[in-house]
Amino acid sequence: PSDDDTIPDTAEAEREYVRELFTAMYNTEGALEKTNSSRFKYRWSSGAESTFYKPWDVEKCCWRILKRAIELHTVGFNWPIFDLALQKKIRSSRDYTFKERMRIIIDLLKISKKTCETVLKMEKMDSFVGAPKCYYDRVRMNVKNNDKKEQAL
Repeated sequence: PSDDDTIPDTAEAEREYVRELFTAMYNTEGALEKTNSSRFKYRWSSGAESTFYKPWDVEKCCWRILKRAIELHTVGFNWPIFDLALQKKIRSSRDYTFKERMRIIIDLLKISKKTCETVLKMEKMDSFVGAPKCYYDRVRMNVKNNDKKEQAL
């Protein structure tokens, strides 16, 4: 929305969003992944933040997410994405306020460490920021389908 007063307009407001994103990235409580797997433990267990994903790199990624979201809300969607289906998904979120978009992003980062890994690799950043609800729904569906496959085996 053009009259969105939830877009951060101070450095402190931006820092607060970055703190929330950072905390969400390292949060493992309620993670959808199998927390007892060796991969999960290696990357996300307590203490892993100092060995696998460096805090300063996670913070840089959080700033990138925030700046991308601010750009989307202030400049609009003009990213070089040529996939029509993804363009449609991103446009479907155009009525979100900045705060709504960030809440979905933060909630997804809290529960999906695979999503954290993807954005830390700087993969799918635009689709993640541009269409967070679609990304969130897909992650939830993948977990459900993987559980069904596991039960069938």
